[in-house]
Amino acid sequence: MKTKYRISIEETVAQDFELEADSFDEALKISDRKYKNGEWVLTPGHLVGRQICAGNENGESVGWYEF
Repeated sequence: MKTKYRISIEETVAQDFELEADSFDEALKISDRKYKNGEWVLTPGHLVGRQICAGNENGESVGWYEF
């Protein structure tokens, strides 16, 4: 008998942005604000990692692994 599986795929994207600040703390605060306000949006195509895992209806699963 066939079993149903739930497949999860996670992708990680990255993009560099530049700004001027007086400290690392200030740079992170400014970056957080710009990201949350939609000023900084990551564009598709800068994929830096992906992983996959699977689970079944019995609660069994395999761990995440890169593919």
